Amino acid sequence: MACCGKGREQLSTTFQPVVAERAGQEMPTRPAPRFAIEFEYTGATALTVEGPVTGKTYRFEQAQARVAVDVRDMPGIEQVPKLRRVE
Repeated sequence: MACCGKGREQLSTTFQPVVAERAGQEMPTRPAPRFAIEFEYTGATALTVEGPVTGKTYRFEQAQARVAVDVRDMPGIEQVPKLRRVE
């Protein structure tokens, strides 16, 4: 009487994994997940803001300066006057 385990055993000996990386060929890349949201400063002078979650310092050097903000800090940064989220 044959057991289903023998079938699995046979499959495991014939299975060859696909090698994703081949010599001289680059791997296809996926777009990076979005971890940052861009904000634009609408004020007249420079502005420095500390991220409420990460503690990162975000520096907007001048009017219309754009800075990438960690998504974890986004809710707090949205509350800062003169900063607007860039869509």
